[in-house]
Amino acid sequence: MSDVRQVRAVVRVYGYVQRVGYRFIVQDLARRIGVKGYVKNLPDGSVEIVAEVSKEIVDKFVDAVRIKESPVDVTRLDAVYAKATGEYDHFSLIAGDLTEEIIEGFGMGLKHINLSREGNREGFRKVDKSITAIHTDTTTMHVDLKGSITGMHKDLKGAIGDMHKDLKGGISTMHTDVKGSIDSMHEDMNKHFGDMAKRYDVVSSELIRSREELTRAVDNMSRLIDEFIKGREKEI
Repeated sequence: MSDVRQVRAVVRVYGYVQRVGYRFIVQDLARRIGVKGYVKNLPDGSVEIVAEVSKEIVDKFVDAVRIKESPVDVTRLDAVYAKATGEYDHFSLIAGDLTEEIIEGFGMGLKHINLSREGNREGFRKVDKSITAIHTDTTTMHVDLKGSITGMHKDLKGAIGDMHKDLKGGISTMHTDVKGSIDSMHEDMNKHFGDMAKRYDVVSSELIRSREELTRAVDNMSRLIDEFIKGREKEI
């Protein structure tokens, strides 16, 4: 007896859905979420899916099988809903005859190989682009670094030149100041020695006058002594 809470969806799927592993993807998805029914290839290249489950889940299932992931590409999906029959115990993949399945297996393998090759090519293209980008970035960085070093060299040369000018100016100023100080000191010394010479002349004159006065005093004293001695001799 069918469960009234279950619905049945009969789905026709068009696009690149055969020989790409689409039926296996649908079967795996249905079994994971509890859908019962089947999936099979149709002669016109489309795929038929019959799904019985609750309305909420069947809507999610129908939306999930609209796959657009290489090599699968669903271009159209038609779904017709009805009451569930309850005739399915699980979800099955209904295979065709052996020749058809072998051909599909080879076709699926070839598409995946081609996809892998394309993925490798794309990977190599990305690597090549990355290498080119790295080379470009390295070249740009080299140019920027060279420019920075050149700019730094110019700045350093300018700074050294300015420092040399400042140092030269400072030394020149210091030389001028020292020379001025020495000249000033020389003038002061000459003036000092001149003053000393003048003072020496005054002292020398004073000494000469004192010597003359002392000589006169000694002569006077000698004369007085002689007179005193002569006077004493007369008295005797």
